[in-house]
Amino acid sequence: MKLNNKGFAITGILYTVLIMFLLLLSSLLLMLTTRINRLIKLTDSINKEVENNNIIDIGNYDSTSAGNENKISNPIDGTKYFITSYRGKYEFYINDDNSKTCYSYLPENTLLSISGGILKYKLPTLDESGNYVVDTSNLTDLTDLIIFDCQNQNINRVNFTKVYTSTTADMKEQLPSSTIATEYIESLLPGNLETMNNDDPDGNVRYMGADPNNYVSFNNELWRIIGVFDVKSSVNGQTEKRLKIIRDESLGNMTWDSGNVNDWTQASLQEYLNGEYYNSLDSTSQSLIGDTYWNLGGTASYTSASNGLASHFYGYERGTTVYSGRPTYWVGKIGLMYPSDYGYATSGGTTTNRQSCLAKEMYSWDSSSYSDCKNNDYLYNSSSSQWAINPDSSLSDRVFGVIASGYVDYLSLYSSYSASPVLYLKSTVEIAGGEGTSSSPYILG
Repeated sequence: MKLNNKGFAITGILYTVLIMFLLLLSSLLLMLTTRINRLIKLTDSINKEVENNNIIDIGNYDSTSAGNENKISNPIDGTKYFITSYRGKYEFYINDDNSKTCYSYLPENTLLSISGGILKYKLPTLDESGNYVVDTSNLTDLTDLIIFDCQNQNINRVNFTKVYTSTTADMKEQLPSSTIATEYIESLLPGNLETMNNDDPDGNVRYMGADPNNYVSFNNELWRIIGVFDVKSSVNGQTEKRLKIIRDESLGNMTWDSGNVNDWTQASLQEYLNGEYYNSLDSTSQSLIGDTYWNLGGTASYTSASNGLASHFYGYERGTTVYSGRPTYWVGKIGLMYPSDYGYATSGGTTTNRQSCLAKEMYSWDSSSYSDCKNNDYLYNSSSSQWAINPDSSLSDRVFGVIASGYVDYLSLYSSYSASPVLYLKSTVEIAGGEGTSSSPYILG
């Protein structure tokens, strides 16, 4: 039987589809073989380390399968090494009875060691051939650096808990299709220690530096993520992790209170932000904002290293020292930044590092000797002084702010200064895309 032109065309299409399928299958087999070879090389490298260093035990644990839970019990017989098998959340049990659990986020193929209750780590690296390098020297103490909720405590057991997996062969971490915003931002800390920190008194994860990748699209505008904080939605509400963001550009210069009273609960700026300004936001953005319990504590002493550090202000803000009759908290949606937000946002520089900045009173950050502090702080605005939310406790008409020259001091309420709205997103808000850059900000969902 002869085929007509139509028959030849159909046959040609079928052959083309078959060839494409075979090519795709070959590519998948090649990728799988490469991954297996890398795992074999990785295991071989680890085994050599075991032989050379008399390492007592090592495990390559896989918790990516549902119900597959692996634990290291009482690692007191010597150093044990193991490799993380996925990028995600790892839980660490404190005490033999598992009475306390802390956690950290780590990339896939991170090398961990545990000895005498001390957990250390080293982030993964690749050699020139694209193979993972195992090096057991100079590991970093994980318990002092990036474990949340229980720093400086012995680790008795380890339980791997999967949150999500997304890692490519070249270790460039890809954003999942959707994930809880607070969890994702916290997960970035271990690999971004130059632009993120968690060294405030409560271990909140924050961004720092002159221009970190903390941009987020909100209300079709660029905002910036200050960090992840434990906050309440009401006086008696349950504490939960929420993402705190600030508008990248201010709304312009405004007075804090037209009545010249440093009470945020009735300030004209507060009424504007939570009234006219809030109503101007699109409905999607409004739905993402959660009511928040804002601390309104202040101080009258802040001009020396004994009372004016970022850590001091962090405590003042959460305290109850206020001008007579003023409230110590407010529940609402949109507020302003705290002086401590400004302080902890610095990364320092080559002349004055971050530790030196945090050990210097912010009242003196305008000094030429400490210019690295303000110049490496994304919340610094050299063109205008900026309002903060908390009051001076000794004067009825003063609140704190960041002065245009870079230091923290009180400002007069009747003056006009830069107002940048700050808010906490609801705990359920997700990040659905973006890279955190100004050209590709995180997308909320």
